[in-house]
Amino acid sequence: MEKRINKFNILIYFTLAVSGAYISVYQNAIPDITSEFGVNSVIIGLIISLHFIGSILFPAVFGWVSDHIGETIVTLIAFGVLLCGLLLIVLSGTAFLFATGILLAGGGFAVIEGTLSGLIARNNQDKASKIMSLSQMYFCMGAAIGPFLRIPLSVFSLNWRAPYYLVIVLYIVCWITFKHFQVGLVSKENTVSTEIHLGKLFNSKVLMAFLIAMSLYVGVEEGVVFWVGDLLKQRADVSRFISVYWVGMLLGRFIYSRVNKGQVRFCLYGIAVSSGFTLLAILSDSLSVLFISYFFIGFGFAPVWPFLIVEVVKPFPKTPNTVIGAMMSAAAVGGSGMPAIMGVAVERFGGTFGFSLMLVAVIIVAVILFRLFGKKLRYE
Repeated sequence: MEKRINKFNILIYFTLAVSGAYISVYQNAIPDITSEFGVNSVIIGLIISLHFIGSILFPAVFGWVSDHIGETIVTLIAFGVLLCGLLLIVLSGTAFLFATGILLAGGGFAVIEGTLSGLIARNNQDKASKIMSLSQMYFCMGAAIGPFLRIPLSVFSLNWRAPYYLVIVLYIVCWITFKHFQVGLVSKENTVSTEIHLGKLFNSKVLMAFLIAMSLYVGVEEGVVFWVGDLLKQRADVSRFISVYWVGMLLGRFIYSRVNKGQVRFCLYGIAVSSGFTLLAILSDSLSVLFISYFFIGFGFAPVWPFLIVEVVKPFPKTPNTVIGAMMSAAAVGGSGMPAIMGVAVERFGGTFGFSLMLVAVIIVAVILFRLFGKKLRYE
């Protein structure tokens, strides 16, 4: 059984690495896509937002369904939805079909990441934090590699579609391989409990606290990446700062995967590090200081996502997939909302004020975690 779980873990690592590559391929292709379809930045911005809309709607629904019929069927369906979306993106000749593809791809992507994260945590309960951190480390690796996929594939003259075709092939491999791992269906007892307590679940103050923390965290994570250019003021290449941010997060998640106890303390220390270097990035005008700050902002954020995903399931053992689906939706709300709020703040008050909002959001996350785990912290 343990050998089978280890093989399943490897499959999840690989799938999340492909997902990381997909996200970075998608982000890097936006300028070329805008040029090809001949639409203005407002229209392309609305189309891009469909990725987040899919990521908000699909996980909540699929998570609830997964608690009734099991993760295996739902995950296979999610792979199908994602692949349909990706094929529409690369084969479409109109902005409408492209937009439909973005919506489906965003929804399928979020469901797969959420479901697999929940599965890997439940199948490795004795070392959930370690395995979750490793899985997210592979996601970071994929995100770091994604932009470079276009270089060797450009010889086929497929423009921005080249990396997409490779990602599609890799996802098909993941889909076929996943069919060989039967996770099993939830029991009837769990199904009945889910139906009875679903209303109470979303009235839970604990769950609401987790959802707010996840939304704010992902919002800050996205805001840091999207608005680094405003701090740089065209003095340096944005990509280097984004890369060092992901390198910091990758290293942080590797270290966190080695932590066997004191996860709460480690997570709060990480937030403190990120807060300190976010403040330094706001106050300093030096490119060297900003470069170092971005490394440590990513490094400090590293434990937050795996910690939240592992811990949120513990108070709700009867509805794990519904809870994780809600967390993925909250993440998408934050990921789409915070950059938009920052955009308005930067436009009206400048980059310093915009980044100050992120610092406030990070502090709120720390306060929420301290309120949730203050008692546990005393015994670590």
